Amino acid sequence: MKYFIGVIIGYLLGCLSPTYLFSIIKNIDMRKSGTGNLGATNAMLTMGKKFGVMVMIFDIAKAFVPVLIYKLLFPHDHILILTVGLSTVIGHVFPFYLKFKGGKGVATFAGIVLAYNPIMFLILLLLGLCCIFCFNYFFALPISASLLFPVLVGFYTKSVIPTLLAAAVGLTVILKHSRNFKRIFDGTEIKFREYFKGKYKIEKVKKKDK
Repeated sequence: MKYFIGVIIGYLLGCLSPTYLFSIIKNIDMRKSGTGNLGATNAMLTMGKKFGVMVMIFDIAKAFVPVLIYKLLFPHDHILILTVGLSTVIGHVFPFYLKFKGGKGVATFAGIVLAYNPIMFLILLLLGLCCIFCFNYFFALPISASLLFPVLVGFYTKSVIPTLLAAAVGLTVILKHSRNFKRIFDGTEIKFREYFKGKYKIEKVKKKDK
């Protein structure tokens, strides 16, 4: 029963989308603007850094809170804790009320790791930032973190199932970034340094009035 409740709570919290709410307020069709996703990165690109930060904090919190609660209640049940975390990512990526088209799960992933093990979070963050500077692409951070997270969980728990759950979280995030790899080959992927130099003009598509 605790697994069932954890999955439901995690998924429903993951489905909460502040990006969708802000897109309604600002009358911007997020599916056709920027990266085309309902996540913190696209909120920053299309609506500004202030909205991007607010979305990021909310998306981190909606995973951090349930994972931390289950960690406090069941500190030794890594399978349960990571199952709840995986559910929040799935809810964020596949929200039922938005035709299962949500964000990429990066901030939600960060909330999971931060609640599960803050030291792992710092390791993945520092390595991810190094990857951003080395490769000059924003998505180098979530990709590197997604690949390394199951490795760290494996060393930490020395158990197969938690490692597989961590790998499932990472794989979900990686698959949602498949279009980023395509844009690299097309030469259209947004580069880290160029973005902060103001070299990109992000297209904002207004919603059609009904």
